[in-house]
Formats: sequence, structure tokens, C-alpha cells
Amino acid sequence: MPEKDGAAWEDHEVALLSDALRPWPAKYADVDARADVLLFPPAEALAHASETSGLVVVGRHTARFTTALALLEHARCQGPGRGEADRPRPMGRSAPVGSNDAGAR
Repeated sequence: MPEKDGAAWEDHEVALLSDALRPWPAKYADVDARADVLLFPPAEALAHASETSGLVVVGRHTARFTTALALLEHARCQGPGRGEADRPRPMGRSAPVGSNDAGAR
């Protein structure tokens, strides 16, 4: 994507996101939230954002809910269904290097 087109896309997406999030800060004033628009696959962008987050909560829009599952697998912070001892795997790897369960999920 050319840089000019990318900037226009980002401005448009930021405006859409801002409009969608507008009512929530008043309702949940004690929640510190940050809106960000990234040109990455959703699970990868959310996993990256989780490195500096205390909690990640993701809804689903499809029956497969692949983004939510991938995020639970790779998030670096707490999320529903994850214990503190759970260790996420790096994105793109199904198992740690040298593991006998490579590819198993």
C-alpha cells in the first residue's frame, strides 16, 4: 500500500474506532483503555498489545472465533480462561523449538 494511501486508510480507521468507542469511557471511567489502529492480522496486533496490558478481553464475530483463540494462545497478560502460570508461545510457532508435540494443539 503506498504511504499516502496508508495514511488515509489509518485516518479513516482511527475516526471509525473513535466513534465506536466514544460512549465507553464515561461508562467505565476506572478502566484505562487505549485505542490503536495497526496494519497487522488481528491476533498478532492484540498479542503485541497484550505485552503492556493487564487484561485482554476479546469478543467474537464468527463461529470459528480464531482471533480469540489465537490471542488466548499468545497473549502476554491475563485473559478469561488463562491462568497466571500459562506461558504463551511466540506467534507463528505451534510448539517450543525441540518440543515433541510440534504441530499439536
